[in-house]
Amino acid sequence: MTENTIVAIGASAGGLEALSEFMAALSTDATLSVIVAQHLAPHNSSVLTQLISRQTSLQVHTLEADVAPAPGTIYITPPNSDVILENGVIRLLKASEKVGPKPSINRLFHSMAKEAERGLPDTNYVAAVFSGTGTDGSEYLSELREAGVIVVVQDPESARYNGMPFAAIHKNQYDLVVTTDRFAELLSMGDLSMLKEVGGGRDFRDSQVLRSITDTVHQETGVDFSDYKRSTTERRVKRRMSALGIKSYEDYFEFMSVNDEEPHALQQELLVPVTEFFRDYQAFEVLRKHLLAYLQQMDPGSTFRAWCVGCSSGQEAYSIAMLASELIDANGMQLGVQIFATDLDEKALADARRAEYDVREISGIPSHVVNRCFVYRDGIYQVKDNLRDMVTFSKHGLGTDAPFSRIDLISCRNLMIYYNATSQATFSRIFRYSLNRGGLLFLGQAEALGEESGFETLDLRAKVFCRSMSANYYSGLSMTLPNFRNPVASDTARKTPPKEATPLADPTLNLLNVLFQKSFIGITDRRKLAYISEKLRHIFKLRTGLVGGTIDDFFESEIADAMKASVSSVSKQHVRMNIVPIEMPDPETGEIRRYYTQAFSVPRNNLGITVAIVFIEGHTDDADVGLSDAHHEIIYLKEALHNAVQELEQANEALQLANEELQSSNEELQSSNEELQTTNEELQSTNEELLTVNDEVLAKSAILNTAQQTLTALRSVMSGDVMVLSQDGEILFGQSTGCAISNKTGALDGLKFSDLRWTIDVGEVTNILFGPAGWGGDAVNMVLGDDDNQCTVVLAAEKQSGSQLISVSFTPISNT
Repeated sequence: MTENTIVAIGASAGGLEALSEFMAALSTDATLSVIVAQHLAPHNSSVLTQLISRQTSLQVHTLEADVAPAPGTIYITPPNSDVILENGVIRLLKASEKVGPKPSINRLFHSMAKEAERGLPDTNYVAAVFSGTGTDGSEYLSELREAGVIVVVQDPESARYNGMPFAAIHKNQYDLVVTTDRFAELLSMGDLSMLKEVGGGRDFRDSQVLRSITDTVHQETGVDFSDYKRSTTERRVKRRMSALGIKSYEDYFEFMSVNDEEPHALQQELLVPVTEFFRDYQAFEVLRKHLLAYLQQMDPGSTFRAWCVGCSSGQEAYSIAMLASELIDANGMQLGVQIFATDLDEKALADARRAEYDVREISGIPSHVVNRCFVYRDGIYQVKDNLRDMVTFSKHGLGTDAPFSRIDLISCRNLMIYYNATSQATFSRIFRYSLNRGGLLFLGQAEALGEESGFETLDLRAKVFCRSMSANYYSGLSMTLPNFRNPVASDTARKTPPKEATPLADPTLNLLNVLFQKSFIGITDRRKLAYISEKLRHIFKLRTGLVGGTIDDFFESEIADAMKASVSSVSKQHVRMNIVPIEMPDPETGEIRRYYTQAFSVPRNNLGITVAIVFIEGHTDDADVGLSDAHHEIIYLKEALHNAVQELEQANEALQLANEELQSSNEELQSSNEELQTTNEELQSTNEELLTVNDEVLAKSAILNTAQQTLTALRSVMSGDVMVLSQDGEILFGQSTGCAISNKTGALDGLKFSDLRWTIDVGEVTNILFGPAGWGGDAVNMVLGDDDNQCTVVLAAEKQSGSQLISVSFTPISNT
């Protein structure tokens, strides 16, 4: 690259992961100058520089003073500082006293826009928005593009937190939406025109076509893969494309559009059905210990209820049935067992209901368990009826169909690894909802629960957890109730547009609506909007009822900061607290309205609401309506709020960054482990396919060996022409002496019966073997030919590995 390129990257929560992917994908000889503005706790030291250094061979420095950008160097902004570009120099500034995250990405981007307008010779500029919450970085995107800066946004589907990417995309001022590793690859090519060309949509178009492909699968099969990790979806779709010899997503989408069976074929490809009995036996032994303790505290006569999610062909569900029944019987417990086993693959569910497995599939089960739990018939092991009666199999989508409730054990092993972080968090909330307090959760080796999961860890290595005894029954279930469909709904009903969710019935909520004339917002102690009343939805243009999301997602920064501070104060002190007045235009008339807000602590309730913020409509002329007495209190509280907000933001940022840095290694290992586990699952699936092919080859080999043995035996006792045929007339083995065959002597291997010419009339033989009437396979003896040349013909058939072998012999009859 002959020109100097300066790349400014803004990131916040989840930024470490995005930056690590970006740095790891940069070429070792990249000549870029990269400035990183990652939100950091203002008063804590940061190890971001050390962490980034592990991912790249380029020079990585923490900014300490003004410096001219050097090629092949990455500059990390330290805590409690801002960074700008000015006159060709990277300048380190004291952070603004304005409340907000630091370093300010908006401030960096604004300076880059001004710098690009100056048009320094041989210098190109790129600005990138990576993972994060909030809207920092989106304010000056239009100025950046007007100045000729290339604006890149991380693909929200690949971001751990997609608030900042979505905020940038909503501005509609970007050149390229792409994953961070792909962004690094494009930069490493050395030609920024590539970014411009791709910015025309190549990667983004691929993402859109891929979404269209999964949407088509959803429409045709009813199975939604839109929440799969993009890397998983890409691998499975490309595997299918490779099998069909198709090169591009567009061509594959066209193929899918005209081939009705293809969506179903891709569905099977995406489901990756890999399972086995007692998968990871050591983990099952750990589960055995905790399950025994759980069963022992259950009331006699009650029923142990388990839910096996993603059960595939049933091995996992039957393993749990075997384990539970063994513990119950061995300890003399009077308990019933009911297991719900669910999956999206109807073919796998049909196999599971049959409960029939071959020797290879049960090879990992101890012999005493096999003897106790299986019946052997004709080379097949079938699960005994008493265990089969414990398990109910049904098609069910996790997150789309209504979850089961009052569950004692949930097993969901190596399913979550295929889904993105948002879906994994949703699944965790569903599990918490479904489980009884103290109920067990059994996950796969590469899976983990997020923060605030409501679960306690019983054994981290074995991935055995239990629902916290203090976890709220409803908390965590989507604040807008999921549009769960009936598990037995018809396809027509499945495609019916969902109705708007209705709030959960709660006496506290009803009381608040009565007291505050339906003009309040309910907020949890984690700053999340749990409820907004009908009257206020017109003001803030939000959905009535349960809404979800954080305060920052719904309100302007000044209002949000004040509200967050009041929530904290009220939650801790259980007092009433005034907030600054809010002025907003009426959504219908445009008239400016003033609202005074008061925050109250509220009693315990099912929604987790701890604070109610009440909106009281006032007038722009407050002095005339008797509010002058509150004026001094408002001024005082506004100042107090400003200080409280600063402390709260700083504490939150410190906690957030400390948590990210403490867990950075774990996140990297978890991400790698998930990818490796996913790849391993796919390889295992491929291996099973190869084993099936190998079994077929072995079967054919057995057929050939039998044919060879038959031919050898025939040769030893006969002096005429002899052959062994397949059902389609191919000669597997054969030998001719010329007694009946006129055009060939010696070996006949590989020829067709129809290729042979005869010294006698073999029409009757041909009609028996290949005629329309068909031949049952019974042995046939006949004499063919005339007085000068007669042969005894013997036809016989034998079944071998599902195929029919036909032996034909022609023995000359001596006239002497």
